[in-house]
Amino acid sequence: MKFHISLFIKIIILSFLALCQNIYADEFGIVIKVIDGDTVYLLNHNDKKLKVRLQHIDAPELNQPFGEESKMILERFILKKNIMLISQKKDKYKRLLGVISLDGLDINLEMIKIGAAWHYKKYAKFDQLSEQYLMYDENEQKAKSKELGLWRENAIPPWLWRKNKK
Repeated sequence: MKFHISLFIKIIILSFLALCQNIYADEFGIVIKVIDGDTVYLLNHNDKKLKVRLQHIDAPELNQPFGEESKMILERFILKKNIMLISQKKDKYKRLLGVISLDGLDINLEMIKIGAAWHYKKYAKFDQLSEQYLMYDENEQKAKSKELGLWRENAIPPWLWRKNKK
């Protein structure tokens, strides 16, 4: 009897964990609006409009130097295109957090490569795979050394910009 109860409890726990993992499963859809360099609206296959925050990056605010450019770069990459969103959770503002993939290309990483966003390390150390973390970090350093995009200016990271504006 004891064996059956513990097995039953394990099955319940495993079922619950499997259900939780699929709450924010990958989404497919078309990007219908770009808010800024790290936030978009996605219309999924069920015609549901989803607000998405690109995970592991932070782009300049629109009222910040290079903010409008960052937004336009992201628009050129993905606006009105079918993408895949790899997402596991929501942030405190109820936005889906995720990595956007366009034809197998990591758009979040591309934003870093061309100097349109920072690698947002504050949360990345908790929820980014170590290989991906190193790739994002390495490409940020390359963009910085080549003075690409926002690195051409004395760019202030958006997390400091927001803090100074309060």
